[in-house]
Amino acid sequence: MKKPYGCFLPLNALAIHPQGNKNFCLTSSLVTAPEDSEFVAQRLEVHNKLARGEWPQSCRSCQRQEDLNLQSRRMKTWQRKTQIYGKNTLDSLTIDQSQPALRHLEVSFSNICNLQCAMCSSEFSSSWISDDNKAVQMGLAFRDFTRSFQKIRRISKVEVDRLLEQAHEIDLLIIKGGEPTRDPQCLEFLERLTMLRPENLPNIFLQTNGTRPPQEWLPQLQGFQLEVGFSIDGWGDIYEWIRGSSFDKVLEHFRFLNAQPQVSALSIDFTLSAFNCFHFPEFLRHIIELKKEIPKLKTCPFFQWAQESYARPDNISLQHRKAIAQLSQPLLESDPELFVNYENILKVLVMEQGPERNRQHLRRWIEYMNDLRGNSLFDLEPTLFNSF
Repeated sequence: MKKPYGCFLPLNALAIHPQGNKNFCLTSSLVTAPEDSEFVAQRLEVHNKLARGEWPQSCRSCQRQEDLNLQSRRMKTWQRKTQIYGKNTLDSLTIDQSQPALRHLEVSFSNICNLQCAMCSSEFSSSWISDDNKAVQMGLAFRDFTRSFQKIRRISKVEVDRLLEQAHEIDLLIIKGGEPTRDPQCLEFLERLTMLRPENLPNIFLQTNGTRPPQEWLPQLQGFQLEVGFSIDGWGDIYEWIRGSSFDKVLEHFRFLNAQPQVSALSIDFTLSAFNCFHFPEFLRHIIELKKEIPKLKTCPFFQWAQESYARPDNISLQHRKAIAQLSQPLLESDPELFVNYENILKVLVMEQGPERNRQHLRRWIEYMNDLRGNSLFDLEPTLFNSF
C-alpha cells in the first residue's frame, strides 16, 4: 500500500484509556488528563504536521513500524476508513479537516477484568493488582511500572454522560477493557445507547476475552449490528496457560455468537509473544479449520508483539523464529483475507534478537507465571526452555 500523507485519527477520533486519560490514538504518546484544556491545540498540531508529511514526536510508534516496512495503526486506519467513507470523503476528513469531531470512539470504561493474562498487568486488569505488587516484592523489579495502576480505575460518570450526548456524531464505536462484559458501567452505557438509537451508529465493535456467557450481556445491545472480537492467544493448553481460563468455555461462547442474527462478524485477535511463538503454526492450522465451521469468522488480526519488552517474540532466538516463520508462511498465505496483516508477523519473526536483559526478565516472568498457573509452560513447549 502506498503510504499516504496525514492521519484520520488526530481530529476525528477519541481514545479513552482504562485509567481515564484521553488520546486520539492508543498508540500515540500524547496522553492527556480528562479535562486538559490544551488537548485540542495539541491535536491540531499533530494533525498539521502529519498532513505536511512530518512525524510528530508523539507518533513515533507508527513511524518506527513504517520504517521497518510494517503496517502501522495509521495505515490500518486508512484502509478501514476508505471502506467506510470512500477515498474522496476520507481525503477531505483527513487532510482538509480543521477542527476536532467525534467520528471514531475507542473507549475502555475501566480496568475491571477477571483474567490475569501473562502479557498483561493491572493497567488493563484489576485481577493483576495483588500479584503485580507481589512480583515487585519478590524482586521482579521490571514489573515496577505497574505501581501507579494497582487500583480499580473507571472513567467518570460525567465522561460517560458526555459520550452519550455526542453519540449521534459517532459512526464507529470500539469498546475495549479491562473486560467490558464484566464492567457494570459499560453495560449501563450500552443500555442507554440502545435507548438513544443514534442513526449514524449502525455497528459496534466489542473486544472481549469471551469468558462471560453472551446470553448475559447481549440484551444490552439490542438494535445494533455487532462485531465481536475474541482475544485468543493460543489453542487448548497454551491458551489456558497464557490467559488462565477455560479454552473450551471460550470456544463455546464463540460458537454461540455465530448463531446470533445481530452479530454480523466475528474476529480472533492474536498477540504474538514469547509465550506462544512456538505454538504459532499449530494455532494457525486450528483457525483455518475453525473458519470452515464458523461462517461469521471474518478476520484474525495479529498484534506483532506483547506490550512489555520481556514478553516480546524477539526474545526467542532468531534461528528458532526463522524456523517458525518457514512453517507459518504457507498457512498465512493460504487465506490473506482471514490473516489480514500477516506480513507484519513474518517480518517480526525474522527481526534481530532482543537484548540479554529482556531474555533474563522473560525467564523470571515465566517462572513466576508457572507458579500462578500451577503448571509449567516449559512442559507445554519444551523447546522454549533453551531458546532464549
